Amino acid sequence: MADAPRREGRVSPTEVHTPADLARELELLRGRAARGSGKAKVSLADLAARVGVPRSTMHTYITGTTLAPADVLDRIVIALGASPAEQALWGEAWFRVAEHVHQSRKPAPTDRPVPRQLPAAPRPFTGRERELAALDEAHRAAPGADALVVAALGGAGGIGKTWLALHWAHRNLHRFPDGQLYVNLHGFDPSGTPVPPGVAVRGFLDALGVPAAVIPADLDAQVGLYRSLVAGRRMLVLLDNARDFAQVEPLLPGSATGTVLVTSRQKLPGLVSTYGARPVNVDVLTGQQARELLARHLGADRVAAEPAAVEAIIGTCAGLPLALGIVAARAATEPDLPLAVFARELARSLDALDLDGPATGLRATFSWSYRELPAEAARALRLLGACHCPELDVAAVAALTGAEPGEAARAMAVLSRMHFAHRTPDDRFHIHDLVRAYAADLAASTEPPRVLAAALERLVEHFLRRASAAMDAIAPYERLHRPEVPGPAAPPPDYDQALAWLDAERHNLVALAGRGRPEQTGRLSTTLHRYFVVGAHFTDAISVHSKALAVATDLAQRSNALRHLGAVHRWLGDYGRALEYNEQAAELGRELGDSRLEHAAVNNIGIIHERTGRHEQALDHYQQVLKYADDAEDHFAQGTVLHNMGSLYRRMELHEEALAHFRAALAVAREYDDHNLEGFTLADLGRLHLQLGQTAEALDYLDQALALAKKHNDRSLQTEVLNGLGELHHAQGELSSALAYHREALVLAENIGRSGERTRAEQGVRRCEQALGAETR
Repeated sequence: MADAPRREGRVSPTEVHTPADLARELELLRGRAARGSGKAKVSLADLAARVGVPRSTMHTYITGTTLAPADVLDRIVIALGASPAEQALWGEAWFRVAEHVHQSRKPAPTDRPVPRQLPAAPRPFTGRERELAALDEAHRAAPGADALVVAALGGAGGIGKTWLALHWAHRNLHRFPDGQLYVNLHGFDPSGTPVPPGVAVRGFLDALGVPAAVIPADLDAQVGLYRSLVAGRRMLVLLDNARDFAQVEPLLPGSATGTVLVTSRQKLPGLVSTYGARPVNVDVLTGQQARELLARHLGADRVAAEPAAVEAIIGTCAGLPLALGIVAARAATEPDLPLAVFARELARSLDALDLDGPATGLRATFSWSYRELPAEAARALRLLGACHCPELDVAAVAALTGAEPGEAARAMAVLSRMHFAHRTPDDRFHIHDLVRAYAADLAASTEPPRVLAAALERLVEHFLRRASAAMDAIAPYERLHRPEVPGPAAPPPDYDQALAWLDAERHNLVALAGRGRPEQTGRLSTTLHRYFVVGAHFTDAISVHSKALAVATDLAQRSNALRHLGAVHRWLGDYGRALEYNEQAAELGRELGDSRLEHAAVNNIGIIHERTGRHEQALDHYQQVLKYADDAEDHFAQGTVLHNMGSLYRRMELHEEALAHFRAALAVAREYDDHNLEGFTLADLGRLHLQLGQTAEALDYLDQALALAKKHNDRSLQTEVLNGLGELHHAQGELSSALAYHREALVLAENIGRSGERTRAEQGVRRCEQALGAETR
């Protein structure tokens, strides 16, 4: 678009919409402010001194490379003589530019993965012709429809709603080439904690390939992003075990190309009235369907040989699929017993099924099967009910029960065979909600409280040992400041194994926070805090750290929990709350007389001041930490704060001081083999020498840092170094190499959630592409 005719020398903030507009109008304002002075415009150095920011920083603001904070822009235009009326217009202009920048950074909807989240199709499956036909009918209008297709499958617990939904979904996969999303909403979970819509939406955004760093914090914004990504795509969304309409509504796509299946024990009339959902009532199996189900489990000949016993079993189970499956599993494991034996035992021990309650409907069937369990399996079932974890592997079950791994594996094999547990493809054991409710009641009524407490403490300790070993692989530089874990150490995994284990067990780790002893929850919080930050699992982090704070029994536990909460909020950009938490943590450390805890929080306060441009306050806090570190010979704190001071001095353009502090930090890192501190210090030394125009020295430091990053698989460090190499090659005019480095950094930054490095990489890519484009013109 051609530029509009310009007003010669006249400043007009109302025309500012982009960073380029902002830079143009500020240039005019600088010229206007210099009239009568003999200069063409107010110099950058003079303006920087008036506003109180470094000259280099002012250059990025004036040129539009970086959007100045709103309060800094206010000070700039005031320093340049803007009237009160003009100041208001400049304030409005800032918001327009900020919105433009935000929109330009939104993730592109292209090249997203195709999610395939559906669990495996149920085997065997029988009957349900009426319900399947109803689902087919509901979907016939999907191509070209003007409204979202929603089917609500309702019925009692254990009726087979999920199996029906999965069977239909797998039979119709060809209709959903753009993917399938699935979430178990745990609407009637025995623990009483349904999945919040925000957690479910976050899972969908992860599956759709959205980097954690760009997912907005606000639920409405998350829902809007999710709906934007699935708009126009032929996808299936299966919302399983929903509690109510409010839990479901945020998860519905906004376009008519999608199909949604919702299963719930509620009828969800709001879903029907608001979105025209097709209600599909899932009832008990007919006699013929129940007979076919037993035949598929037991063989047609065995079922045909005892018609009276089969009819008795079907009648007693009232056509409930889960009850029939349990009976069939027991009969299949004892093929020599007549079915009449099972029918008589079932009639004697099974009360009438009450289909209204969340667990009582199958209580009698469960109790009948439960009595047939070996003692080890029965005890395992009770303790599994008490721990409320959705899935556990054999090692965790062994810790929970106090048994040897072989004994735990045999117990779980029995529970799986009897349909009390389901073995997943990754060799974990999932316990159905109703089974867990029944098992939890059994545990409460039969196990002494001390036994249950001991079992939970063993399980939490098991996860603490594994988590500590995993964090030793991921963040070895913090090992000395993580809590000690008594007992035998878990085998040290490599980085990839450690991260995969933490990702797989994250929901269990979060569920167990607050369940064991208070000090265990505190150790869990401190052990996992770095994993939560690196993975951008901020909701889980706040949950665990908040529970640690709530159950803390001493000042040290409270101080640690407050500091970790402060770190999370700093990463979220909530500097006010981050400062509040860290100041409380520092005060508790002082009250306790624990200088390490106090100064760990003081160091964080310094970082917050540095990030928010309060350089003098940051320096004061860093100097306090350095004095503590020198007096206490705390080499970890000493190296860290020397590096932070170098970073601050670099921001302040005090290059000699920055160089001295970086070199001191490097010496500490190498003396105590802190490869993380060494790597980041090398990277910052490279960045500093590049600023000084010393490209040979910069390249040497960056190459050393890159070698360390690759050796230790430190992707965060590698991202910073790649960006530094991109900037170095750009300064040397090697634009193609610079572009390649920034693009590689961008991929890594998006994968690990480093928002600052992602922005740095994007800016580098943009500069390189613009320069390369100019060369070709």
